[in-house]
Amino acid sequence: MAKFCTHCGKELPDGATFCTECGAKTNEPSSAPQQQYTQYAPQQYVPQPAQRPQGGPYGVVSTGTFFWLMLLLSLPFVGWIACIVCAIAPQNENIKHYARAILLWVLVAVVLVILLSIFASSFLAGILGNISY
Repeated sequence: MAKFCTHCGKELPDGATFCTECGAKTNEPSSAPQQQYTQYAPQQYVPQPAQRPQGGPYGVVSTGTFFWLMLLLSLPFVGWIACIVCAIAPQNENIKHYARAILLWVLVAVVLVILLSIFASSFLAGILGNISY
């Protein structure tokens, strides 16, 4: 009759005082293993898709909406007024943030145009001032 280690469950040879697998002392080897070890295969982690909000202040805005909004806000004067309205009025926060970003770019462009105009006018005045007739 086969004897088993009480610590790891490995089969012991007859008359063994120590387990050949784990080294545990075998006082009275039992005739059946104490524990059954089951080896499990690791499971693959599969991320779940994020739930996107469909409505409310942070709802999803379609690509078409952004396209037409970009076209509207790129128009001179009319687009700037629409941009101010879209930065304040809409319920959707995504549209508000987009309109505010466009307003910042318009502000940066206006400041750059003013600075370049000042630089260009002073440069041309210096060149024209040096011309003698």
